Parts: sequence; C-alpha cells; structure tokens
Amino acid sequence: MNNVKKEILNICKYLVLKNYINIFDGNISYRIDNNQVLITPKRKNKYTLSLDDLVILDYDGKKLYGKNEPSGEWRLHLMIYKQREDINAVIHTHPVFSTAISLVENNISKPILVEIVPFLEKIKEIKCTSFYTEKLAESVKKYINKFDIFILKNHGLLTIGKTLDEALFLTEKIEYLAKILFIVKTLGKKFKVLSKKEINEIKNLFS
Repeated sequence: MNNVKKEILNICKYLVLKNYINIFDGNISYRIDNNQVLITPKRKNKYTLSLDDLVILDYDGKKLYGKNEPSGEWRLHLMIYKQREDINAVIHTHPVFSTAISLVENNISKPILVEIVPFLEKIKEIKCTSFYTEKLAESVKKYINKFDIFILKNHGLLTIGKTLDEALFLTEKIEYLAKILFIVKTLGKKFKVLSKKEINEIKNLFS
C-alpha cells in the first residue's frame, strides 16, 4: 500500500513541475481491490502531499480512511472503476496545451504524428459539464468502454490505464500532441496528415 501511495505522491510532484496541474488542481486515484479506491484529497497542495493525506473510498463513495475529504471528482473515478474492470489507475489533469486545444473547435485526433497513431482510436473529445458533480461522470460514462483518453472540453484531460505509469504515459503523449498541434496552428502553415496507407503501415508495425 505504501508503495502505491509513494507512487501517487511522486506523480503529483511530477505533474506540478511539468505544469500539467497547479498545486491545488487535478486528481489521481488507484484501485486497491474490488471495493476500495485510493484517491488524492480535496484542496490540498499536490506538491507537498504526505502519505497520510491520501483518502480511501469504497465504491459507494464512503470514506474508509483519511483525515481529508476526497477529491471533488471522486464520482468520476468510481464510475470508471465500476465500468472498467481492466482499469486500475485514473489521472485527471489540466495541461496547458491540451486544455487550450479543447477550447476551440479542433479535432486533436488528426493523424499528424507517427508515434501518436497507435493511440488515436483511444481518444474521445467530450463536452464537459459541471465539475464535482454526477453530470461529469455521466458524460464520460457514455464512452468509457471504448476510450482511454478523454479531452474534456473547456476543462482538461483525463487518462486511464492498467497502471499509474500507463495513465501517466497517455497524459504525456496527448500533451505532446497538443503542443505540436498548437505550434503548427500558430505558424499558420498547412500541415500534412498521414495517409490511410501510412496509418495502416504504422498500425501493423506497432501490432
């Protein structure tokens, strides 16, 4: 348990240093077992979190352990674990470029980078409803069985994985893609989209 807690704290610090969240934003959770979830607390500095600051909830949202209140997005996290038995980690961030791209009518799923192609079918952009409510969980629930990466319009980024490293990896990939897309748009030049043949070749290579 302490190893997982330490991993979450290390990721929190990393996300702050990378400007993927500010010190009070974002949330991370990890499935401990079939009825317990470890989650970051509400309104606590992510850079200075201690092991005792983390909270454990059951699948009904009841607090089993912790001196703090759980992240306000706990409903979103619990919904994901209930719907996806293969998922053990959830990371919700507000990366600058991914969030900026979400503010405009722009499809981030365009095949413009070779290394992103294997992940394009995992991305879903969705209209974001009120945060800290059941509405956000419901808006994601519609697509949770088909996608692992969610661009929350006017809000941020949500990634899920079998492990914390996997969810973090997807966060990194999408923010990198968003940054490249942002720069290309700023340059005002026409950019090349990979052809179907190129995409298929890349998919076959990765598979």
